[in-house]
Amino acid sequence: MTTIWRSYPVLSTITVVASLLAACSGSSDGGSAAAEIAACPLLSSAELETVVGTPMGEGMEREPVGGGENAGRMTACAWEAVSDAPGAAIVTLQVWAWPPGSGGAANYLNSFREAAKTSKDLPTPEPVTLGDEAIWDGTGTIVRSGDVSFSVALSEKGLDPAVAKARSQKLAADVLAKL
Repeated sequence: MTTIWRSYPVLSTITVVASLLAACSGSSDGGSAAAEIAACPLLSSAELETVVGTPMGEGMEREPVGGGENAGRMTACAWEAVSDAPGAAIVTLQVWAWPPGSGGAANYLNSFREAAKTSKDLPTPEPVTLGDEAIWDGTGTIVRSGDVSFSVALSEKGLDPAVAKARSQKLAADVLAKL
């Protein structure tokens, strides 16, 4: 587990930034806690191989973060290709569960839209037809379904952005079907 997360500091940075954004985005009404949804069981190595086109190792779960009263709870999983051959990829899935009715899942997606407005280096998220709402942010597909939000991203050198987008959306649809 540590190898993937340490080898790809961008993924770790995204996780930390998303954690900070999400921790501040829930409603303060009610005082309920979010459930924890394990990320790794939502995609299998076989499903990933079918979509990515290369054999993938087993998922490696990252320590859950967040939780507590009115806060989201995030789990993350990463799968790495079993070889370094062309087409080798890393797939990451982050799943946020939010307290019922908190609005955290919608706020999570909005945080990507707002970040793109304030940073010239980030592309404007494109709407995607998945779940209650979804976007493609140039690196992954981010989906909201009820009080759950999740993102699926692929890292592969030289991967055409259109191919990455299609693969990410297919995997997001697979996750959505299991939630």
